[in-house]
Amino acid sequence: MGATSVSRSGRRAAHVVGAVAVAALVAALLVPAAVHAEPAADGPSGTAARLSAAPRESWHPSGPYSGWYMDAGAGNTLVTVGSQSVVPTIYGATWVTGWNRYGIGFDGRSTGQAQYVKVPWTFPFNEGGAASIAFWIKPAGTAPSYEVVVWSRGGFGASVPDAERFVIGYGANNDFYLEEKAAGRQFILSSSGGIDPTGWSHVAITRAQVSGGFDYRLYVDGSLRNSRVTDMPKPASLGEWYLGRRGDALADDPMRWFQGTLDEMYTYYRALTPAEIATMASGGPAPAARPGKVTGVRATPTRGRITVTWRAATGSPTRYTVQVSTNARVWKLAGRTSGSTTRLSWTRGRAGVLYYFRVAASSSAGSGPWSATVRARFR
Repeated sequence: MGATSVSRSGRRAAHVVGAVAVAALVAALLVPAAVHAEPAADGPSGTAARLSAAPRESWHPSGPYSGWYMDAGAGNTLVTVGSQSVVPTIYGATWVTGWNRYGIGFDGRSTGQAQYVKVPWTFPFNEGGAASIAFWIKPAGTAPSYEVVVWSRGGFGASVPDAERFVIGYGANNDFYLEEKAAGRQFILSSSGGIDPTGWSHVAITRAQVSGGFDYRLYVDGSLRNSRVTDMPKPASLGEWYLGRRGDALADDPMRWFQGTLDEMYTYYRALTPAEIATMASGGPAPAARPGKVTGVRATPTRGRITVTWRAATGSPTRYTVQVSTNARVWKLAGRTSGSTTRLSWTRGRAGVLYYFRVAASSSAGSGPWSATVRARFR
């Protein structure tokens, strides 16, 4: 099995969330908290076939960052890359085919038990400065209400009111939203649609410090869907966060559990740029093109040498390779030059013998095709 390709087909046209839907969402988010007991970590129970390719990260911008490319395919923890050394624990969720090799699948409504990942460090948005989060998501269909993808809150227990939190979720209108609560205030930013309910979508949320507060921006598949500046203070943090479910009294409500797959999740302590997000959403930078075919090749004999010259190839070559043959079928190395040198003096011939030459350009992207063959008789 290879990496799953990004599907854009059947995506619903973007639409503005109606007042009734927003009101229902806000009402659901205002349910007070209660104590939630943590089950024992039982690890993934999926039966997905182990993929033979080695785990690898897809392209992502430079840090400071932390995240998970979710390619282990076995075990009950995630391998953290970047600046953090913590180990998130998987509870019930399964290893499934992801956007890039493996991903983490959540299907608690089928099993009747919450499936989630617990991350034992502070959510970057709780730090109070610039921050970003980006990941791939494949829902299992349109959400019946709203499903929690990321949950970070300020405390647990009846004595700690549910007044400090960040929530990132997938809504009933195939939209994505960010909700923040702090100091008795609430802030919601929605994508107003744009999420493929059965295919892969790339989601990114950024926060930058600006005059007047923070500039929040929400992207789907590399395109800006919504933005807003707010002076909301940062919520308090418990020092941990969750993927796939809430962490309060509604943690065991199946209608709040995320159903689907997550992959390639990265968090940053800076605001990613639109260009970086677009590149992530496209699967990474386009591979560099190989150099073009070398043209204008000439072989000029003089006493004791044959000088081969050519025109510079397209594609920013870093090296040229010149081959020689006595029959234009079996070739040997005549020499190499740097990408800025377009001539080679060859002196290892025998007088009276006809020699054939060809040239190819190469770079880190690979080698270009061989040039047309030229010939000259050694003097």
